[in-house]
Amino acid sequence: MDLRHASVRLLLALTASSVVCASPEDAPRTPPGAYLAVAAPVTGDAPTIDGRLDDVAWEASIPIDDFRQQTPVEGAAPSQRTEVRILYDADAVYFGVRCFDDDPTGVIATQMQRDGGQGADDRVTIVLDTFLDRRNGYLFSLTAAGGKQDALIESSDRTRYEWDGIWYGSAKIDEGGWSAEIAIPTKTVAFDPASSVWGFNVQRVIRRENEVVRWATPLQARGLTSMSDAGRLEGLEDLNVGLGVDVKPYFTIEHRDEDDSTAFDAGGDVTWRITPDLTLTVTYNTDFAETEVDDRRINLTRFPLFFPEKRDFFLQDAGIFNFGGIRQSPLPFFSRRIGIAPNGEPVDIEIGAKLTGRVKDFNVGLLSVLMDDAESVESKLLSVGRVQANVGEESTAGVIVTNGNPGGDAENTLVGVDFNFRDSRNFGDDVLTADLWAQVTDSSDRSGDSSTFGGRAGLSSDDISWSLFWAHIGPEYNPALGFVSRQGVREWNGNIRKRWRFTGDDDPMAIRTVDLSVGGSMFTDLSNELITGTLTLPSLSITNNAGDSVSFRHLVREERLTSPFEIADGVILGEGTYGFNRFGMGVSTSSGRPIRVYGDLEGGSFYTGDRVRSELGAEWRPSASVFVGVSYVHDDVDLEEGEFERDIGRLRLNISFSPDVSWNNFVQYDNVSDSIGVNSRLRWIVSPGQEVFLVLNQSVNVDDGLLGAYETGETDLTFKVGMTIRF
Repeated sequence: MDLRHASVRLLLALTASSVVCASPEDAPRTPPGAYLAVAAPVTGDAPTIDGRLDDVAWEASIPIDDFRQQTPVEGAAPSQRTEVRILYDADAVYFGVRCFDDDPTGVIATQMQRDGGQGADDRVTIVLDTFLDRRNGYLFSLTAAGGKQDALIESSDRTRYEWDGIWYGSAKIDEGGWSAEIAIPTKTVAFDPASSVWGFNVQRVIRRENEVVRWATPLQARGLTSMSDAGRLEGLEDLNVGLGVDVKPYFTIEHRDEDDSTAFDAGGDVTWRITPDLTLTVTYNTDFAETEVDDRRINLTRFPLFFPEKRDFFLQDAGIFNFGGIRQSPLPFFSRRIGIAPNGEPVDIEIGAKLTGRVKDFNVGLLSVLMDDAESVESKLLSVGRVQANVGEESTAGVIVTNGNPGGDAENTLVGVDFNFRDSRNFGDDVLTADLWAQVTDSSDRSGDSSTFGGRAGLSSDDISWSLFWAHIGPEYNPALGFVSRQGVREWNGNIRKRWRFTGDDDPMAIRTVDLSVGGSMFTDLSNELITGTLTLPSLSITNNAGDSVSFRHLVREERLTSPFEIADGVILGEGTYGFNRFGMGVSTSSGRPIRVYGDLEGGSFYTGDRVRSELGAEWRPSASVFVGVSYVHDDVDLEEGEFERDIGRLRLNISFSPDVSWNNFVQYDNVSDSIGVNSRLRWIVSPGQEVFLVLNQSVNVDDGLLGAYETGETDLTFKVGMTIRF
């Protein structure tokens, strides 16, 4: 099969489709700047953040109640009324949200934990563009059970939920619905004190109806984090920025049973907001004991897996280091290269400094870290610099430079340039994006083509969305502080998705959306000979009003091995070209139900034989205090060269004693390492910014599967106290 020609024909055929099954009511096309809220100053005592909205101070604020549906019917009147009040004083901005509900017993409130998943709950979310640059901002979300979540918004298209800010929030359910109170300290967010206007938007989710209502720009084609579509919050005068200094010391006591040792350690960060736009952070003896462990994954490819960054120090202002719209590969800077050895073990960061922020129309990021010895690699100074200029209303152009090699003694430098285009104003409700980039590396142990260049274009719409990507990656391209999955290749990929929306039927089981998509990807060598080609033939996904979904897919793949590949112990595939023809389906019940069940089954040809992959999982939310999740993934591979099975099991048990005290347990098993890993974390938020952790990491060696013999492995127990002192 000529995969390239087949991909083009299918993409063109789907693009030509223009069937519309439902025409939602016209949404108001009011320009975002016309959505205006005025904050009232606090004339007496600030409101107490208890979720009740009974403080006298709220009476001074005029409520915002002009909400419209974003989903299911764009622009329609909400099924329930919402009011938002805004106050401020020198030290904080306060939001009071009244979520009226004619059936308070139907309010779903199952998540009270800080940074817990909120998809199952009724919730309100506020976004703030504190520099009014229409690109970046902050997100603060609160569930009806009082669960808090926050994030950094980067370039309107990336949301980093790993970021934690200091803020206050509380919610209460009563006979009229539920209410929420939120206080955002002015020292938590960076802003321009010379300006009294912030970008602002607010959204409410009515979970049992699977309904989303929004204040500004309630368009299905635009997400809440599209800061170019936010309204305005005006009247913020004389806000206190303080000295702009945060001191964050930590203290740990760690016991390891491997050598029966107990060690005391200390370190921390000092953050100085040099100007309202520019922040310097210095870290000493950085500790990541409380960071959640990665999910174990099955890798049946020849290429490395990509794992996301989860550590707070690297997440703050991480968006400044984003490059070329690249999500994974070829990525010039990937912060997980720092502080983690090639074998995955943590490595101490002795000292580091990071300067991030804005200087007029430029975004600036400088990071330099001294990493301790790792395996056979001596201590290294690792650095990255990024400068990005704002171009027009939404686009950017920039340069990135990295220096240092955490994985070896060879010297390594990378230089890259990129241009990132975004237009959300000239294509109706659609957003057009395009990225162009080029990089080159200089390694003392390599010579030859060390360049990579490429680009991406895409149109984001609720009706039809498409994207195209192309890249050339030289054989000697070596981003020592970045990530690349393949070298010496050219990559092509594209996909298109058509959505039909059905409205007018309130039955929870009635179909709400049908998505039809097709996509393809290819890797070739530099002579354009196919190495890997994958074609996803029309993939179908159907979702009902309740949020239950079912999907079907068909994949055709061609793989050329240029050298033998040991896919499992003793199972070696020879050189040659292999064809795959695979079918799959997935089902998931709505997370709005107390019990969610999901599963996925895929099977078909695989190299010289067959492979069947199955996944089954369930989540149980009996109350806001308890979450139980279990899943199991099984791969059964039968090849001419041999048979093998791969298994991964996961169990999560999270208990929330209050919104500030939680106990999370994550147990994983896989039959490759033949081990069970237990990560148990007790977290007490004494007050925002003051936290205590007790973390247990326990390994258990397994012989002959889960039903075999067990032997206790390494045990690490860490007690950590962290605090924030603000000036």
